Amino acid sequence: MERNKKISIMAYEALLEEVNLSPKPGLVDRLNNGSHQDMTIETFYASANAIAPYFTNYIQIGYEHKGTPLELFDKMRFEGAKAEKEMMRATKNINTHKGANFSFAVILGALGKYEQTFLGEVYSMKDIHLVLDYTSKMCEGLASRDFLDLNQKESLSNGEKLYLKTGITGIRGEAESGYASLEKVLLPQLLAYKELTRDERNLRGFIDLMSAVEDSNIYHRGGLEGIQFLKKEALLIKEKDLTYEELITEMTELDQKMIKKNLSPGGSADLLSLGIFLFSLLENKIS
Repeated sequence: MERNKKISIMAYEALLEEVNLSPKPGLVDRLNNGSHQDMTIETFYASANAIAPYFTNYIQIGYEHKGTPLELFDKMRFEGAKAEKEMMRATKNINTHKGANFSFAVILGALGKYEQTFLGEVYSMKDIHLVLDYTSKMCEGLASRDFLDLNQKESLSNGEKLYLKTGITGIRGEAESGYASLEKVLLPQLLAYKELTRDERNLRGFIDLMSAVEDSNIYHRGGLEGIQFLKKEALLIKEKDLTYEELITEMTELDQKMIKKNLSPGGSADLLSLGIFLFSLLENKIS
């Protein structure tokens, strides 16, 4: 279906827009590799190209779905696992877009379901709310299911280790909430910045996101001290009345601080790519 293909391309372009955005503190971008020794921007390009074909599948599966939200989630997780294998093959087992792939799978699946009855050309915030609300229904109880009997598992993911140590549910909790950080923090800010250039809008939105989100990637690398540091630094930048040039300077300085502390807000980066995608739905005709 041509419409679904156009939406999937918008999602793919959002991944590229996020990784190309520079400077992003502690993250891979066009300027440097941030706090990452094992990946470059080319790694992210290869990763995005590997999972992009599955974006159309996610939407189409949702569009054809007739069962419950939880049944759709199971379909998306199955399809998403195939995309993840392609990603790992393309990156030689470097985890670049695991979190983003999961989130795009469930959101695009919910979007496909919504497309069964949506007749418009441009999405409104009400439409986005309904899509994210359905995502929440798809992911209901996800964290409690996934984290059941962790003490009996031989090998734990970073997210599972973090949950056992802190109780933080990470991307699973975000999905269960219907991506509240997107609807309540990032999207309103991107819309408020809509008259700015694309890069300035995204950088200012990213600062807003980092100042508000408890990024599980930061917890994994720097613990509570790391997340407190990032949120404080981001809030200081947010509260200043900076020109774009001054913002670039501040972000560059924060990038060096994050690299020195080996911190990387990868969870926030994933949310940014999702926000860029949803913003594009609000701003562009699809048909």
